[in-house]
Amino acid sequence: MINQTTLNFAQVLQGQTLSKPEALWYFGNEGEIRNYFGGRRKEFSGNTAKTFKTTLEQYFESVDDTVKVGRGKGYKLGKARAEVAERQDDRENNGGKELPHTKYLDAVILMGIRNRVFECETTLNNWVKNFGLTSEALYAVKTKGLHSKDSVTLREQMASNDVIRSKKNTAELSFYLEDFDNIKGQLKNVLEKMNNAKLIEYYRVPKVKLKTPLERMYEGKMYETYYITIDSATQERISKKKEELKEKYNITSFESHFANRNRIKEERKEDVASYYEELDEFYTTDMYYTDEFGKEVEIEVDYFWFNHAITAKATDNQVQNYLEKKRPEFYEEFLSDEKGFFGNVMNIYEKEKKADVLKKAYKESQRKYEDVLKKHNEDVAAGKKIGKLNMDDEKLLYYWNTNFCINVDNMYPYVKADFRQGNYKL
Repeated sequence: MINQTTLNFAQVLQGQTLSKPEALWYFGNEGEIRNYFGGRRKEFSGNTAKTFKTTLEQYFESVDDTVKVGRGKGYKLGKARAEVAERQDDRENNGGKELPHTKYLDAVILMGIRNRVFECETTLNNWVKNFGLTSEALYAVKTKGLHSKDSVTLREQMASNDVIRSKKNTAELSFYLEDFDNIKGQLKNVLEKMNNAKLIEYYRVPKVKLKTPLERMYEGKMYETYYITIDSATQERISKKKEELKEKYNITSFESHFANRNRIKEERKEDVASYYEELDEFYTTDMYYTDEFGKEVEIEVDYFWFNHAITAKATDNQVQNYLEKKRPEFYEEFLSDEKGFFGNVMNIYEKEKKADVLKKAYKESQRKYEDVLKKHNEDVAAGKKIGKLNMDDEKLLYYWNTNFCINVDNMYPYVKADFRQGNYKL
C-alpha cells in the first residue's frame, strides 16, 4: 500500500536486510500477504515475486533480492526514497491486460471524489457501498453473513419473483459475495493509484475493540468507548504477534479472520482454538497503547482490524492531468462534456461489469459440473456406486449446466452497482 505510514517504514528500515515474510508484512498488498501467510508460499515466485520487488523499488533506491536470510532468500534494502517512485513496469494501466470494466472504475471513483470531499475512515467493505459499487442488499449480506436474516429476506424476495427456485438456493449468492471481494480489490487498487497521483490521501487506520471500555473526554463531557485508534508501534506489535502465531499453528487468513471463528472445519478447530487462546492472552496481558498525548494507557483488546481512510484533495487541474496521463482514451470526452462523460462511463462500467460476472459464472458452472462427474467416477472406482448417474446426480448436472448461469443473470439487478447510493448523489 502506498501511503505515509509505509513511507515511514521505509525510512526506518533503509539499509537493513529483511526476510521475505518481514518485507511482505511492511510493504506487501493484502493479496500478497494473504497468499503468503495463508499456506500458499510456493506461489510467491515468478511474476508475483517480480511485482513485489518492483513495489520495494518504489520505496528504496536499490533492492537486492539475492541475499540469504536463514534457509531462504530475503531483501537487502538501499536508501529510502523521499517520495514514492512511479512504477517502471508494465502495470501502470495493467499493460492493457486489465479487465474491460476496471478501466472505467477510475472515472466512477473520480466522480465520487469530485462530488464529496471525503474526510472519513471505514472498512473497505463499507467503501464499496459508499462508492455505489454494490447494492445495499448485497452489502448487508456481506457484512452479516450468508445465513443472516438479511440473506434469508433477499432470497425469499428473489424466490417469490422467480429469480431463484427456492429461498434455500445459496450458490448464486455465494458467487456474488466472492465477486464483492473482487470489486473490493479493484477499488483498493484504484485508490492506491489515485493516492500515488496525489488526488487523495488514502491510508490504513489501525483500530481495536476493547473488552473493557476507556473513559474519554469530548467537548467537556466524559463518555465510555469500546473502539479506539491505536498508534503505529502498538499496531506493529499486534501484527507481528499475529503472524508469529499464524505460522506456529499453520493458520490461514480465513481462519484468523475474527468473523470466521465459528466457521472452521472440524479438523482445524483445535489449532485455531489454540491460536485464539494464545492471541487472547497476548491481548490481555501487559497490553497498552500510546494515546494522542503521548501517555501509555493499559488496555484489554477484544479484536484488531484496519479501517481505510480517504481524504480528497484533487483540484480540477489535477483531475484533468490524471485523466490525460493515466486514461488518455477518456480525456477528450471529459473535456468536451464532463457531466455527460461521467454518465456514459457509468453505463459502460455497468455493461462491462455484468459481462464479466456472467463469464465468471459460466466458468464456475463448468467447474462444478466437472466436479459432479469426477465424484461419481471416484465413487464407482471405490465401489460406492454401480453404473450410471443416479437421479440426484442428474439433477445436479442440469442445475450447474443450465440453471446456475440463468439464476446468476436473473439475480444481477438485486446486487448490481447502485450509483445513487453511498456518500454522494449524481
